[in-house]
Amino acid sequence: MSKFTDIITETTTSLIGQDGKVLNSATAKRSKSTAHVSKLSITNYSTHASGATVKIWLDGVRATRTVNQVDASVTKIIFDQENYVSATDRLEVGDTVYDSVGDHIHGTVKHLNPDKNNTKEITISSSTSVTDGETFTIGKVDNYITGIVDIPAGVTLVLDDPFSFSLYDYELKITNTGTSPGLTVRID
Repeated sequence: MSKFTDIITETTTSLIGQDGKVLNSATAKRSKSTAHVSKLSITNYSTHASGATVKIWLDGVRATRTVNQVDASVTKIIFDQENYVSATDRLEVGDTVYDSVGDHIHGTVKHLNPDKNNTKEITISSSTSVTDGETFTIGKVDNYITGIVDIPAGVTLVLDDPFSFSLYDYELKITNTGTSPGLTVRID
């Protein structure tokens, strides 16, 4: 079954995401935690001569954590919150650690609970300065499906390479710009 989304303003729009729905769990065994896209079509029906400029990507879901340790330059970081809070609020090996302001990358999560004595501790790939009470954003790296693409008025861009992704980890998003964009996105 196809899903249609109309976009008439310059904005970033979530095409496929969690949408506040319960994902596959012990009480919701029939719900889906993976999205499958067989084809994505974007039609620019704008009446303006200028085209719409779009970018399509998988936006990595991120969690925030507050540092709970003395100020130092370290590879081990202890947080106030658990590494695993819920299926959609969790840290995993391979996640990227950012400042919550400015998106400065500190490193990649190498180990969770490295000493097996603290489920609020991680080890990252490089030494970084931490301050008690500082907030970090930790999550998946964005994956771009297209770069920035210009779609002239009256033209349809078709992406027919199938792909799948975890709804726990990503949202499919589109950013569009241009003069009075008029887009219809069809997802099969």
